[in-house]
Amino acid sequence: MKKYSAQRKKIKRKVVVTKRSYRNAIPFILLFLISVLFLSGAGFYRSISLKWASADSSSSYSLQDKNLASLLIAEVNVVEDKPTDIKNIQVFLFNKSERKTLIYEISAESVFDIPGKYGIEKISKVFALGNLSDNGQKEGINLLLKSLKKILGVNINRYILLDSDDYQNYKNLIENDSSPSIIKLANTLGVNSYTTDMSLSDLYEMFNFSLESKQEVLKITVDLSDELYMEKLDKMTREATFDSVISLEKKGVSILNGTAIPGVATYGSRIIENMSGYVLSSSNAQRQYEESMLIVDDFSSETVKYISEFFGFKNVVLKNQALDILENEIARSDVTLILGFDIADTL
Repeated sequence: MKKYSAQRKKIKRKVVVTKRSYRNAIPFILLFLISVLFLSGAGFYRSISLKWASADSSSSYSLQDKNLASLLIAEVNVVEDKPTDIKNIQVFLFNKSERKTLIYEISAESVFDIPGKYGIEKISKVFALGNLSDNGQKEGINLLLKSLKKILGVNINRYILLDSDDYQNYKNLIENDSSPSIIKLANTLGVNSYTTDMSLSDLYEMFNFSLESKQEVLKITVDLSDELYMEKLDKMTREATFDSVISLEKKGVSILNGTAIPGVATYGSRIIENMSGYVLSSSNAQRQYEESMLIVDDFSSETVKYISEFFGFKNVVLKNQALDILENEIARSDVTLILGFDIADTL
């Protein structure tokens, strides 16, 4: 019995060290990247940031004035200056107001219904699938982002891709050193092998997020093979976002499935609820819609901004300008999300 207790204590200490390592290292990693970009100059930054940057990236949406932000860090194999497949995936969800960080770890070998018409494939193969399209590597990045958004039910604000050597150095550093210095990071992380959709101001904002969200760090290994686990995953996400700006705004959202594809409105509800938003109803629309619509009472609403960013909405109209849209939910909702075939076909 004593031996068992000692083992439990040893395991517990090990877990605490891991959490502290992540907690202390996150801001230093981003601070290092900021320092490198300042020292290297704007021309160098533009060359690496545009190298594989996605045309459909959410980077056009500002990180300022948010209390929640997410960052994808992934390890990719690189051949002839192009990513060929994915090896490791981490998504950081920072909550500044609650000073918490949620780290999702997803196996790249997990099989998943890749968004679009690609079917069931390993996540690691999204770049190969992207090469089948005219957009090539940009499509690969888009498929990765869309897949992770669909898996986690949260938006991915920004991303950084690292080659294998740099990713392993990064992992070893944050897991084995409780307080890595900028010098250590400079000696272990390369700057020529990563790509990001972040601007210099984005890096600064993301650094602030990591700095203010490191008091409590929880790491989650995502199991895509267990549907019940995915429900638990959503529960943990909602616990981390219960005080989001969307939650505090208390906008009533109705989601309508404007297609013949089952489950579309349920998916929309999950996206809102994972940000602790208030879903009034989730049902089928009166008719089918080729183009999705977002009908709102206030363009400046944080709920509206989040939905627009997540789905890449361009068709956003005020309620008093949507009198020809004959859906009962519009009158009793602050925000009505109608998901049409343009979005449903990409899920």
